[in-house]
Amino acid sequence: MTDLKTYMGYSRSAGSCEGAVLVFAHNAKEARILIWHNGLVVEDWIDTAVKLMRNSVWLYDEMVSQEPHVIDSPKVCVMCELWGNELNENDVCTECVENMEAE
Repeated sequence: MTDLKTYMGYSRSAGSCEGAVLVFAHNAKEARILIWHNGLVVEDWIDTAVKLMRNSVWLYDEMVSQEPHVIDSPKVCVMCELWGNELNENDVCTECVENMEAE
């Protein structure tokens, strides 16, 4: 296993639903720097936000290197087009499956 953690990086002003990226980094500061240096947040440095993705081991499937890096287009759910939740074999996230079962 790796010592890198998974983070969701996004613009505070736009929100995490608008263009969030997946970041593999040692800590939140490193994640913010990676996002900033890759030009992924268009606002000021202060606008760069990261959220630790706890208990999201499935995100490590997207990892392409043992070095800190950014995935600007993580795999998304085919229904809601969001990422971060675990996807089933049909690429549908757990939230969408729960919503379908509730209907």
